[in-house]
Amino acid sequence: MAETFSIEFDGPAFDKHQIPAAALAQSLLALDDLAKRISDVAYGKEAEAEIKVNAVKAGSFIVELYQECTATPLAAAASAVTVLTGVGYTLKKLLQLGKWALGKKVKVVEDQATNPNVTVENELGDRLQFDRCIVNIYNNNRTKTQLSRLTQTLDMEGAEAIKILAGEEDKEAATVTKEDRRYFRQEEGVVLTDNEVEVILDVLTCSVVGSPKNWRFNDGEEFTADVEDEEFLDAVKKRKIRIENGTSIRAVVRTVQYKAARTRSVKTVTEVREVIPPEE
Repeated sequence: MAETFSIEFDGPAFDKHQIPAAALAQSLLALDDLAKRISDVAYGKEAEAEIKVNAVKAGSFIVELYQECTATPLAAAASAVTVLTGVGYTLKKLLQLGKWALGKKVKVVEDQATNPNVTVENELGDRLQFDRCIVNIYNNNRTKTQLSRLTQTLDMEGAEAIKILAGEEDKEAATVTKEDRRYFRQEEGVVLTDNEVEVILDVLTCSVVGSPKNWRFNDGEEFTADVEDEEFLDAVKKRKIRIENGTSIRAVVRTVQYKAARTRSVKTVTEVREVIPPEE
């Protein structure tokens, strides 16, 4: 399955070509990660999604993107209700939900299995209906991190707005302005590097109640990291997985380097692939 959508960067800095290429690259890398996240939810983790730059159009700065997802026809058909009309459309809805939710997670207050939409509530008590798939993707911590990364160019002087169009026939863009950026900002500063690697970690300190915060690990050096794997955290909370002294995990660790007043690195465990019990 394939589709084309576009991202437009507006503002005098783009007109004058004054935005560093590295900043734009981080936005495009965030788009790639979001597309993969959407693909995982829609088609399952066996499907592969890849974004390619199709063309750079004249204008403020418009990048047309070609997204291709490899999934079996059966999987694609089974997910047709869930995936809506594609990655571009889903990205638009994620941005719209993020603004309405003021950047916070939303609470599902009404969910009927026969209805693809659920009623959600934001922190002001306002209620609105969104597709269940959109809500599930949006409430994921990794999604919020990537939305922050996608919109980080708006922190730069002369960058005014980012717009997403779901295809050539789409005439109504989802727009995030410089003022809206506050709803998506997760960390202060500009992302310099963003890398993932699979490693074996010794678990030094954990949360037995399934909290994602302040886990401590050792990969040769001790460090503190949040855990984003919600299935793993839920299994720990329900005691389906027991973390004992000497337990290790095979996990994907993401390291993001930020530049603000000073450069710093933040590590996150994005996926736990195996729990290794302590040796007898």
